[in-house]
Amino acid sequence: MNVTLITYLIVCPLIFLAGFIDSIAGGGGLISLPIYLAIGLPPVTAAGTNKFSASIGTTFSVINFFKSGSIHIKSAITSAAFAFIGSNIGAHIALALGESLKYVIIGFVPRAGFAVLITRDKEKDGVVVYK
Repeated sequence: MNVTLITYLIVCPLIFLAGFIDSIAGGGGLISLPIYLAIGLPPVTAAGTNKFSASIGTTFSVINFFKSGSIHIKSAITSAAFAFIGSNIGAHIALALGESLKYVIIGFVPRAGFAVLITRDKEKDGVVVYK
């Protein structure tokens, strides 16, 4: 993989855009993951890089929610434990898939993008109901 200055000039603003979108509405990985693959990162590295950047944003969100008192600590600890277990399993699956992970990503990213773009119908009791 040969990363040039032009690559940086194209990729960095797009990754910034992905992070910005992720911070507002979520789904920034739908932008950043294809970019990482397009510049030639191996699929496992692309997925790991994408998850690392998402975890940084999530960390700052958790800090803000914690400061505002909006976190139920017992539920948060339970969720974090299951997230750790799930991420460990996902990492092992990604490593087992190797280069074929690219095809899995190519198959699922458009589906996820479509799910994100589905318009919201209404909000009932604080829960968004989709059409």
